[in-house]
Parts: sequence; C-alpha cells; structure tokens
Amino acid sequence: MLRKTGWLLLALVLLFFSGGDRPVWVAVWLAPVFILRFFRETGALKAFLVALPFMVAVDLIADAGMTPFPSFKILLFYTSYGMVLGLLPYVLDSFLKRSLPYGLRTLLFPSLAVSLPFILGSHGSWGAKANGIDDLALLQIVSVTGISGIAFLVYWTAAVANEIWEQRGNRKVVKSMIAVFLIVGVAVYGFGLIRLRRDYLPQKSMLAAGLVSDPSLRDELIHAFTALVRNDPEKQGDIAGIRDSMNTRFRKLLDDSVALADSGLDIAVWYEGAVVLFEEDERAMIELASEKARENQIYLGVSAAVYQNRSRSDRPGIQPIFKNKLILISPGGEVEWEYSKGILVPGMEAAISIPGDRIMKVSGSGERISGAICYELDFPRHIRQAAKLKAGLILGPSNDWEAIKNTHARMARLRAIENGISLLRPANGGISIAVDPYGRILSQVDNYTSQGAPLIAPIPTDPVPTVYSVMGDYFNWLCLILSLTCLTLGVIFRFKQAVPGGFTEAAGPSGTGSPRLGEIP
Repeated sequence: MLRKTGWLLLALVLLFFSGGDRPVWVAVWLAPVFILRFFRETGALKAFLVALPFMVAVDLIADAGMTPFPSFKILLFYTSYGMVLGLLPYVLDSFLKRSLPYGLRTLLFPSLAVSLPFILGSHGSWGAKANGIDDLALLQIVSVTGISGIAFLVYWTAAVANEIWEQRGNRKVVKSMIAVFLIVGVAVYGFGLIRLRRDYLPQKSMLAAGLVSDPSLRDELIHAFTALVRNDPEKQGDIAGIRDSMNTRFRKLLDDSVALADSGLDIAVWYEGAVVLFEEDERAMIELASEKARENQIYLGVSAAVYQNRSRSDRPGIQPIFKNKLILISPGGEVEWEYSKGILVPGMEAAISIPGDRIMKVSGSGERISGAICYELDFPRHIRQAAKLKAGLILGPSNDWEAIKNTHARMARLRAIENGISLLRPANGGISIAVDPYGRILSQVDNYTSQGAPLIAPIPTDPVPTVYSVMGDYFNWLCLILSLTCLTLGVIFRFKQAVPGGFTEAAGPSGTGSPRLGEIP
C-alpha cells in the first residue's frame, strides 16, 4: 500500500510541473510513467476512483488562470470531463494488462492515448504533450506525424518503462525492450537533427513586422467592447465617442505601418482586433488602408472587429454583433482576401461574435500569403488548409492574456513545423513570434515587456513540403486501428484465460500473467 501511495504522490508532483504556462519537459515525459505504474498495481476501477479527484485538483491548481470560463463550476466540470477521458487509456490498459503479450501491451496504451482524444476531442491541440516540449530537434517529428507523434512517444515511454519494471527478472526481455526503445529514440531525434541541418536557402523572403499594442491601450479596447455589448440606451453618447476614438486609432495604426515601411518593410500585420470598426465606416477605412499600401508598396494585414450595429436588435445585452476580421491588402492597393474568424473561443467570444465560414484563403498575386486568427491556430486540421493552398506564409494575429502567453505561442509554432510554412504571429497581451518552416524563432516580442515595440523579422516565404501537410491525420488513424486491434485481442485472450483448458496466468514470463505469443492456443 505504501508503494502504491508513493507512485501516486510522485505522479501528482510530476503532473503539477507538467502543467501551467511553463511546463517542465521532463515532468511532461515522466508523469504518465508513474500514473500508469499506480494504475497497474492498484487495479483499474480503484485506481481511477482514487486518482481522479486528486488529479483534477492538481490540474486546476497548475493551470490556474489559463482557461477563460466564467465560473468555477463550469471550469470544474470541463476539467473533470477532460480528466476522465484522459484516464480512460490507463483504465483499459490496467484492465487488459494480463491478457496481452508484453510486446502488444506496450502498444495498447500509447495507441489508446492518441486515438481516444482524436475521436472524442474537439478542443484542438490544447492539452497536447507537444505543447510542453521545447526541444526543436524532437519536435521535427510533427512534420511527419503531426503532434500525435510526440504524444505516442511519451505514452510509449511510459508503457515500455512499466514493462521493464514488471519484466525485470527476465534479462533477455529487458535488454530487447531497451534496445528497441533506444533505436526508436535515436531514429526520431536523428531525423530532427538532420532536418534542422538541411541547407534551407529560400529564394523568396519578406521583411515583416507585427504591430503590437502598448498594454495600456488594452483597457481602451476592453472598454469599447464592453460598452458596445451592453448597448445601454442611456449611454449612446459614449458609443458615439467610441466610434470616433476607434477611427482615430485606425489611422494611428496606418501611420505606424507606414513609418515601418520607410525602413524597407514588405508587410505589416496588426494584432487581433487591433481596432473596432463600425460597419458603416468599414469601406472607407479599408479604402484608406489600400491607398496607404499602394503609396508605400507594402502588404497590409488589417485586423479589426467590425461592429454590426445596423443588424443588431434594439435590446441591450449579449448577442452576436462582431465580425473578427483579417484583411490582406496588396502593394498594389487591392484587397487580396478578407477572412472572418470561424472557430471561436467558447464563452464570451462565441456569444458576441458572428462566425466566419472557416475557409482559409491565399493571395493570388506576388507572395502566397494565407491567414487565420488566434484560437484557430490551435487546430491542426484547420491550419492544414494553408498547405493545400500552397501558401508560403501564414498570418496569425492573436490576442492573449499573460497566463497563456508562452503556451499559446508554442502551440502556434507547431503549426509552422507541421505544414512547413513560415508564421507571422503578432499578439496583443501575449508573445509575438516570427517562425520559419522548421519552427526556428526568427524574432520574438513579449507584449508585457516591449511597451508596444513591433515584431520585426526577415521571414522566408518558400514552403517546405512535409508528410503531415500531404497526408494529414493518417498517424491518428493508424493508432486507432492499432488500438482496436489490441483491444480485440486483449478481450479474446482474457476470455480464453477464463475458459477451462485455456492458458493461465502462469503462462506469463516471470509470473506476470502475460501469455507468450507461442503459447496462445
């Protein structure tokens, strides 16, 4: 009992350090090892009932401030629901641990841990193991498998470590498992090192800038959004003042963009929702931006929340009244494309926003530039559209808060590696990054320390083909097939164990209860 408690305590400590906005990568990698050890020694149901409340509590503490839910009850519900799904692979592994040969058992757990979130999840890449890994060579595997490749390696490590512990009396088996583990590890890491050392000499590049707001201006935007959402009939004068101040702000952003163009800039992109535009002013303001782009021969990425005041109802209160837009204007002054945010953050943003069609676009003249907005960069399948469009640069204006600034920037960088496309992500209230197709950070600005200084970087616009960009979620489907195969065999073998004359637990090596493949009738 004391040993089981020790496994759980160690697992909880590692779980804490693997969470939050600055996860420790060693903890990310090792936490599943000890959670699985606790489950295997305690038993599926008992371990689940004991571990669940403690793990939910640790997760809430570690991730405090990262989730924008309006009440603790909702946060508790979603955290508990996510933890239940996250523990299902441990439960199934523990239930079938005596039914499969040790070789298959090392594949059951990681394949389940990958395929279950793929089938049941809808929250994009939040919670993905890859978010807590900073080693760029290791991360190159996502260009082949997507982020599920990192998850499989983490959970496979846990399965192998536990098998080594259980088979420690059988030196031959232990040596073979260690050899396989080292071969796979060297192959994956070696692939990353070779890929990063590859001569990448882009024929095309742009000097890019991301405009980042001074944190003091954030309050002005929050006040504008709050007043427009409330739509208090007794404060229409305030709304008129907001309209004037936002139009002034739009012109100031244009002036800042033009000032950067004087330094040889090729493209300037504003952070998400940099200004609120009233729909009746939108056309005139975009024409003004087009004129500035043409005069200065630069691309402009105009990011604005367009207030649909003419189509809203007269009643005050929350209703969908904003279109979160990103508009790309060419050096010739033409609007290349207009994109509205389609994947909205659950909660207030979803309540006050009119969603777009989720179809990404690409510029047709000059550089092939695509774009998505903030939260959408958390969804690999959505961003893969850019690769299908043969884009060389993704614009990703964002609006974060301090508790997620590191995690959200790392998540966005993974989309660049997956698709082999450079990323320009100016962020208000977060970390702005410019990233090349291999995930190398070309420039970085922390909005909380920069005091409004722009993000500036020469950024390549030649895409690098990747397996993931061509084949998408094939690795997830392979894991699903593998997990279904292992589950089926596990159930069959477990049934045979219960049949008189079938193999018994003694058939397993070292008395572990695992049947050898050659002994299965």
